[in-house]
Amino acid sequence: MKEWKGTITSCGETKMRKKRLLLFWKKDIWKHCLLLRSINLSYCKYSSEALQAIAEHCHNLCDLDLSYYESDGKFLASFKSLLKKSGKQFLCLKLAGCGVNLTSVLTAIISDWIGFTHLEEFSIAGKSHNDHGEFMFRFLRGSSNLNLLDIRQCSFSMDSVLFLPSHIISHLYISRCNIKELCLEQIIATWAKSLVHLDISWNVLSEDCMKQNLCTLAAEGSLLVNLNLAGTAVDSTSVQ
Repeated sequence: MKEWKGTITSCGETKMRKKRLLLFWKKDIWKHCLLLRSINLSYCKYSSEALQAIAEHCHNLCDLDLSYYESDGKFLASFKSLLKKSGKQFLCLKLAGCGVNLTSVLTAIISDWIGFTHLEEFSIAGKSHNDHGEFMFRFLRGSSNLNLLDIRQCSFSMDSVLFLPSHIISHLYISRCNIKELCLEQIIATWAKSLVHLDISWNVLSEDCMKQNLCTLAAEGSLLVNLNLAGTAVDSTSVQ
């Protein structure tokens, strides 16, 4: 575990250190890290007790990474508590591959949920949902400052992206999403002027669709710096 300038990064803790680490969480962190703003627990396996402690004590938290976090049966309740207490001030939330069911979370907090009004980065790469993406629209309502959206390998309908309130998305990752061509055209047309990084790799798209989208991106004044087209039907004519 490393700790500096209000940030904690922890990854790959062994079982031998698990009890000692949890004790450290309880006794030391909350006494001495009152200004803690960023916590990275990606690829870690901790009890929900640790997450509950974060909810209760980290009042300045604005950056949380739970990507591929291995949770126990009480994780959902702890995550709900965390969102209620700190969610409104989040700037960055990463849940890629995390086992939490966002639809269930919303059901519990929707009555007074105004969304992440300050959120700038949101990642749920690799998550599967059966509500056609409605959960993402509801989860991000009010997130007008969102500039990074990572939904790579997500199986829900990408149409929900078009209803997001942000007009300044600059980093968009929609690789392997099996996105419909019309939907992709609308997405690119919506954020063509603000996009800096775009990943649409490994989507099944026709050459005509790719040509149309690249023409849209190539408009005068484009800010685009990084474009990932790996595995698509793009041809030399479209690139030119």
